[in-house]
Amino acid sequence: MAKSKVVEAEIVAEHERMDGGTDMLVKCTLIDSQIKWLAYRSTIDSACVVHQHIKRDQGRRGTCLNTKPAPVPVESIERKRTFRSTTRTALTTATYAFKAEYSDALTDYLLLKGDDEYARQHIVNLKRVWRIHELLWPKEKGHDGGRFLARLSCSRNDSYGFATTQFVLEAAPFGQIGLRSLDPRGYSPEPEYDKKIIDGISNALLQDNQRILSMLLVDLERGIENARDAQIVFDRRRKELGDGFTYFDLQRPNSVRQKGGDHEARLEVVHSYDGRLAQAFLMKNDEFWFVLLVTRNVFGKEKMAKITGGNGHYKEVVFTTPIETARRLLGLASSEQTEAEARIELQKTVDRDFQRLLTDHSSRALITICEIAELDSGGAAAFYSVLPSTPMSLPANCPRPIYRIKVLQPKDSKYGTKKLYSLTTLPSGRDSSAFNGKASTDFLTFLRDAITPSRYSEAIKYLQDNVFHDDPGYHELDEACSAWSILTAGRTSTAIDGLVCPVGAPVLERLGQIAVDRELNKIRQGIEDGYWEKGYLEEFIAKLEKQKILPPEINECVEFHTKQHTRNVDNILSLPPTIKKRGRPPKAWDSDEAKAIARREAKAQWARDAREAGKLKEPKERVAARQAQWRKRNADREE
Repeated sequence: MAKSKVVEAEIVAEHERMDGGTDMLVKCTLIDSQIKWLAYRSTIDSACVVHQHIKRDQGRRGTCLNTKPAPVPVESIERKRTFRSTTRTALTTATYAFKAEYSDALTDYLLLKGDDEYARQHIVNLKRVWRIHELLWPKEKGHDGGRFLARLSCSRNDSYGFATTQFVLEAAPFGQIGLRSLDPRGYSPEPEYDKKIIDGISNALLQDNQRILSMLLVDLERGIENARDAQIVFDRRRKELGDGFTYFDLQRPNSVRQKGGDHEARLEVVHSYDGRLAQAFLMKNDEFWFVLLVTRNVFGKEKMAKITGGNGHYKEVVFTTPIETARRLLGLASSEQTEAEARIELQKTVDRDFQRLLTDHSSRALITICEIAELDSGGAAAFYSVLPSTPMSLPANCPRPIYRIKVLQPKDSKYGTKKLYSLTTLPSGRDSSAFNGKASTDFLTFLRDAITPSRYSEAIKYLQDNVFHDDPGYHELDEACSAWSILTAGRTSTAIDGLVCPVGAPVLERLGQIAVDRELNKIRQGIEDGYWEKGYLEEFIAKLEKQKILPPEINECVEFHTKQHTRNVDNILSLPPTIKKRGRPPKAWDSDEAKAIARREAKAQWARDAREAGKLKEPKERVAARQAQWRKRNADREE
């Protein structure tokens, strides 16, 4: 590297600093045609690059308290008269600063300009004017001392900026008093601990001291987009805290003018869909139709709603009621869909829900690796099948064997010489390497595990952990085999387990019915033996019925899916013969009650025969007591 020479240097990105310097990202072409990337800082009389030994987590620690980032360690290099001469000197004295990958150099460039961007934002944030709208304060000092809940808003210095202006701050004991900014989506940052600053914020809120608030909340940036959502979050948290707090409503206008909703439109909910992942409402007004989509947050306690399609479809607000939420969203976004287009959007939501239903089912299923193959240019592929299980929350005749193909292929690298790979799943074509840098390495490890008997379970675990929720797979074996044949034509393939036997609908129906009957038998046995109380029994039955019920739209998808993927009768597995239990009469019964009576009589007869034969010895007193109890129970039933 020391003998190389920079023949061309091109500035790709630059950032002017407040101190007069410039941070630059440079593309360097060496004499041997190699491309290298350099991030360095140039001032009037010096130049420097990021130090070789540096921790990459030099960013800000939090978003509530004053958390200035640590200074980035740099190493000085000699500054020459021209820009190209300086890069040539850096190639000799700081070889490590020249990166083969664009992403590595970009990381160094962001570190170099990070402190200047923070200083600029710090100056802008100091000019914000704060308004306190609602406060919740403990009535008595004690173990709740230092706690508070506040809803605030601040002015916006840039009319075209996207910075949030609504905040809900909570100081609560998280081991010790900590401060956090609440978020309706549930992605609230970890609480930050600095008792001195938190006490200062507390006093500034009570005294309404603008100067102190601006100084102490200078780093507060993560908030809520509109005032109504902030009020909903505040009210919900206030209700959770309960009594013991004093509430102050200061009745102040918001710092930023809020966009009003469409209060004149006559809205109507035509249809509602309550699915596993989201709720959807098909709505209309006098001019157009639209779909209100309500997502269920995993972390947050609030549901977020948005209008699908149209302008501003990315706008989200906290869901309250369909009509009120739709009015608020129509003030932020617009939709000009016809009835047919809106119904298509609703059907897309149902289809996504149904595919998630199948995928969740397959994640608990039996996975079999059919074949693996080597492709050109170092690529590889795997063909595997998923044999569904039969949980009670799904229709027994819904799932079929699902076939998937994973393909690892090299792709062209835009920057640098490092070989990059894409890992896609057919037929969806979704690339998992876009958000997982280790996807290609993990897949190669999976291929090695698949051909190693002692590591086969690890290969299966990899497939179970890497199932995409929106990837339907192939539901027809012929389609999967055709795609695999085209992909591996002329290549070497290795059979691992081969193709699984497709299971037909009658077998799955029988397995599902067995699971349901097993639970119902528990209920019958509990009633006979008097184990369960009435309240617990009703709760159990309601839970069982709820697990068997799916939305009607999903049931339509299930019915269509079943008709479309019915297997050949010759491939149906034979049912195992039923083993009759001792004492159970081998006949069909008109009712469950008659069956239970006959069962008890058969057991009693078997016990009498066993005692007479000397196989069962029991005191006469216990026998007489049990018979008296049995006669009393039958007498009560006859009455």
